[in-house]
Amino acid sequence: MRVRRLTEREVPDGSIIGVLSDVHIPHHDELAVRLAIECLEDVGATHVILNGDIFDCGPASRHEGKRKRAVLDEGCLRESVAAGLWIAEWAMSRPCYYVRGNHEAWVENYIASSPEIRGTTPEAVMGLPEDGFGWEVFESGSRIRLGSRCWEHGDGLFKSGTGGQNPGTRVKALAPDQTTSIGHLHRKGAFFWSSEDENGVSRTRGAYLNGHLSRPEAHEDYAGTYLNWQQSFEITRVYYVDGRPRFTTDQPEIHRDKRNRPYFEYGGKVYR
Repeated sequence: MRVRRLTEREVPDGSIIGVLSDVHIPHHDELAVRLAIECLEDVGATHVILNGDIFDCGPASRHEGKRKRAVLDEGCLRESVAAGLWIAEWAMSRPCYYVRGNHEAWVENYIASSPEIRGTTPEAVMGLPEDGFGWEVFESGSRIRLGSRCWEHGDGLFKSGTGGQNPGTRVKALAPDQTTSIGHLHRKGAFFWSSEDENGVSRTRGAYLNGHLSRPEAHEDYAGTYLNWQQSFEITRVYYVDGRPRFTTDQPEIHRDKRNRPYFEYGGKVYR
């Protein structure tokens, strides 16, 4: 597990961070992703965090049924990645931090168990740019930190299951002294708690659960058909007070019209 600590020089006052989680290329919702990116362009996103499970990596899955289907439907791993390579290319048009999720970890595990390719990287196997060539890449389980704010995929907090009735309570129990943004659960939500610091000044921490940007039906073979999932993404604005970063976070939720096409409103504009 690696922790990447961002600095004020790297993320100055006025920065806008766009966060995409659980895109699951090639099972991404193409139009929903394009609308989210259009919104991030409109607000002037200066940084991007790709917060895990950006690539589904079905051909490397630990689920036998999913792996067999992926090989038949998607072909090899590189072919499945190529279907959404444009998303990664867009993200790399500005400072970009890519944290591998539990799906990309399947490729990590495949490399570790294959002597003939041991020592290579998942990006090389998938046909993606390596760390340092357009983005910073972090192994599964890693965290991105800026002050008291943390972004991680979420599989380290939730090893299995859907997160229960209120996953925010688990985030509070495990990481009470930071505000944490996760994906992984494919659920949108926010949960907050307050306490006093050593000076008696109230401080608030929280948990942001970011939804997915994939097609739910692509997950039915292992997740079932009654999915309590939401599509969303994150926009976080950064400003500094007393030399410390502070944050304003929005989570635009993507809805579906009567033709099952995605739409949402943000900043007075309807994206559809």
